[in-house]
Amino acid sequence: MEFIGKTLHNSGLAALALGAMVVLGAEKADAATVTFTNGEGGNVGSIVSGFGAVSQNNLGNGTANIDFTWFNTDPDNFLAYSEFTTNGSFRLTFQDYAPESDLAVGPGARSGFQIYYGSFGGALQPILPHTPNSEPACGSDVLTSFGSTDCVLVTGADNDGTPFVVPPISYDIDGFGAGTYVLMFSEGNEPNNGSAEFIISAIPLPAGGLLLITALGGMTVLRRKRKAA
Repeated sequence: MEFIGKTLHNSGLAALALGAMVVLGAEKADAATVTFTNGEGGNVGSIVSGFGAVSQNNLGNGTANIDFTWFNTDPDNFLAYSEFTTNGSFRLTFQDYAPESDLAVGPGARSGFQIYYGSFGGALQPILPHTPNSEPACGSDVLTSFGSTDCVLVTGADNDGTPFVVPPISYDIDGFGAGTYVLMFSEGNEPNNGSAEFIISAIPLPAGGLLLITALGGMTVLRRKRKAA
């Protein structure tokens, strides 16, 4: 019986260790390396219409930053994107939205964003669902350039200052894996100046993984106590 108990005890430790390796391996796969298509810098992203800039940089701490800045959207809406590749899943955080003037009346005066799987100019698959689904989607300019009007609305039209999505808010992009992605931002307020910031980072270790590691530590301490006894 003592032999069986030791065997089960050792097998349990082995199983937990194997589980920890699986969880840690998954965490390593979630850590995405970002490579921007147009390189890094203060104005190297792509603008489809309007006046502004798109900066995109790896920050050196396992995260990347994308900033959209618009300078006056009258008469054209500001529509821009950043294209990048990753080697795995990642977390996209809508970090900040800072318009510098009031919304203007008009059906085109809505702002929103979307992340697509694919390359600009080719087939783009929108990843985030249209939010909120009771509100009109992004405009026809987004449809023309990106193939879909589905977007996450930040503000509404007709001088409606309702903050549909309040930053910071995060989305785990984990169903596509390695590949090319396009982050689009559309600002339809006329006239308006402002900025929107996004962060790309690794998907954190699941809570279950932390519990597993804690359990491993606890069983190690218990085993040492038994040996000492």
